[in-house]
Amino acid sequence: MIELLSTEKLDQCSVREIVEKSGVSKKTFYNLYKNKQDFISQLENDILGEVEDALEQDRKSLEGIEKRSIEEIAGYASFAFDHILNYCDENSELISALLSSNGDITFSRQVVHIARNEFGVRVPMLVGEIDNNISESDYFKIFTTIYVDNIIDVLRYWLNHKDTLSLENVKELLGTVQVKSPAMAMLDLVKEN
Repeated sequence: MIELLSTEKLDQCSVREIVEKSGVSKKTFYNLYKNKQDFISQLENDILGEVEDALEQDRKSLEGIEKRSIEEIAGYASFAFDHILNYCDENSELISALLSSNGDITFSRQVVHIARNEFGVRVPMLVGEIDNNISESDYFKIFTTIYVDNIIDVLRYWLNHKDTLSLENVKELLGTVQVKSPAMAMLDLVKEN
């Protein structure tokens, strides 16, 4: 699948191509899957289940945290993303392929959905309880979208540039995008260099 998605769109991949690249027979494929969509669904569901498990394990590392300054929240990225980053690292080629422009837009949307749910669970852990007026406001929804998109964009970039970004670089970037606007982060970068 990884090899196929590097050259063509998912909807253009055929079962014949999948079995040829994988080295299994059509009979074996159809013993396991009803069709190509069943194969893709099972593959993506397995990945998404592992992503949710990794996020849950990482969330446990935030339990009981009471100090919530900006610097501390940024520093939590050093441990609050361990399991998810390790899972993404181990499965980077497949995840990158599925999230690529040739991949499955539905998979990408499911990743965003999981990330938004995770954000909703983690916000009270990081900043304290938020009343319903705030959590239902348009501003909160926009900030959620910006936050989640930034996190996912960092992960996508890293998955495609692992040769230039270390795991520690990614954790630092995730900490930064959690607490700073892009403009503030750019100003810091310019000051450092």
